[in-house]
Amino acid sequence: MSVPNNIISIDDANDLYANFKNNMRSASETQFATIDYQELKDYLSFIEKEASDAGVTIEGLRVYFGKNPKGKFPSSKTPLKPDANTVFINPTTNFSGIIGEISFAIQTIGTNKRAVTVGDVLNNRLSSIQSLSGNDWELPPPPPSNDPNDFHI
Repeated sequence: MSVPNNIISIDDANDLYANFKNNMRSASETQFATIDYQELKDYLSFIEKEASDAGVTIEGLRVYFGKNPKGKFPSSKTPLKPDANTVFINPTTNFSGIIGEISFAIQTIGTNKRAVTVGDVLNNRLSSIQSLSGNDWELPPPPPSNDPNDFHI
């Protein structure tokens, strides 16, 4: 297997990390997210199956930054750290009449599935929706400064 085009050198990755860290507003800000490898594989398999059933091609994954509520989301299967920063991901695809890729969900009507924009879900409160937004991944506290075993400045 050849090396993908998006692989960058460790030095370049460290430069990105250092640039981010040097421009943080607070030392307590989250600096990375850890995603369990098997959970990510399971998530990718799930969204691929849902997209395939709806006849839509996944074009990309959009990473959103968020902040947990002080309480629990009704749809969350795991306890959340209240008020903590988080990330969630959603697949994207192209829709006719919309420029660029957009995040989507799956709507089931009878036995038929179709892709709908997340905006349609939020604005029109569509029913029978399967969310494809993945969350519940760990955002640990900031690592020790200049950990010699990790990216550091």
